[in-house]
Amino acid sequence: MILAAERVITGDGKTVIDNGAVYVVDGKITDVGEASKLREKYLGEEVKEYPGATILPGLIDMHVHAAFWRSHSDAPYFNDFKIAYFAADYAKRALASGVTTFRDVSSPQNLCVSLNYAVSQGYLIAPRIITTDSALCFTGGHGWISSIEVDGPWAIRAAIRDNIKRGAH
Repeated sequence: MILAAERVITGDGKTVIDNGAVYVVDGKITDVGEASKLREKYLGEEVKEYPGATILPGLIDMHVHAAFWRSHSDAPYFNDFKIAYFAADYAKRALASGVTTFRDVSSPQNLCVSLNYAVSQGYLIAPRIITTDSALCFTGGHGWISSIEVDGPWAIRAAIRDNIKRGAH
């Protein structure tokens, strides 16, 4: 399938293709160029036109709290299930807005690891999630209410290793 738009931004920081297109096979972009040239190259392929639109690489959000629910007016009614639904909905909305990868820098223990597993099993559609798993802070530090409190280099190392053991990146 060919997706054609007014412009294609390739993501190299300088190239913009006017009247551009991408050729997609099995959900993956396999060719990029001027729409007219891709039409010639892939004769008979279905072409979807997006006049006035721009095709660009997926966006990456490097600082996300996918399950930050504490500031919601109904926060007292959140439980583990609702927090997971909230995070899954956050991921769905991020993907719909063009974010194809996000880095979650603090969510409840194992949540984003579980979301990644759900995606790999086909239960959920979400962006690629890079996760730190649980946040770490010194005793009484920023985010202490939802973080693992650690003091000293050896406690920090142990907590990081535990997060990695559970699937953090």
